[in-house]
Amino acid sequence: IELINIYRTLYPKAAEYTFFSYSHRSFSRIDYMFAYETSYKRLKMEIISIFFSDHYGIKLKIKN
Repeated sequence: IELINIYRTLYPKAAEYTFFSYSHRSFSRIDYMFAYETSYKRLKMEIISIFFSDHYGIKLKIKN
């Protein structure tokens, strides 16, 4: 299908996570967004920290 993980393609060396488990004291990446390989250059993705939640937000911008 030629789908790619947008965040890992745009930021291959980034160490950001979207979930923190309080009971295990560990971070995980549980949210993924996929796109066609030909269109990922028009996308920008950002992980947003939320202090009152264990789950972080994800912002996806599409350049037109």
